Amino acid sequence: MRSYIAHLGLGKKFLGKTNRHRDASGLIEHCDSTLWFVVLWFPAFPIATYTVRRHLERWWGGISASHETPVERHPCNWEQILLTWIKAMLTLWVIVLLLRHPAWLGYLLKRLSRIS
Repeated sequence: MRSYIAHLGLGKKFLGKTNRHRDASGLIEHCDSTLWFVVLWFPAFPIATYTVRRHLERWWGGISASHETPVERHPCNWEQILLTWIKAMLTLWVIVLLLRHPAWLGYLLKRLSRIS
């Protein structure tokens, strides 16, 4: 699915994952994910839910995933769609809060520097 203009945050993108499982080698992952039309990196509206296959690569002790390949289309998973919208709205709310009240950002950065 290469219809995503990353530098503009516009296009179609898979968001949300349920029913995740890996094959025996641990290098291929299957999950159910919803294809979204995104605007400025935020989900605008869901298009469809698919079973998606991702090839995983191990390097530097971590796992890197390739792009998602849709395998099978399913009816929309409205629970996953609602959860994705809630997460997006909470993220947007935090961004707006930090931009409107920059003192909070300074406070959070001080707290984080004490922890580490």
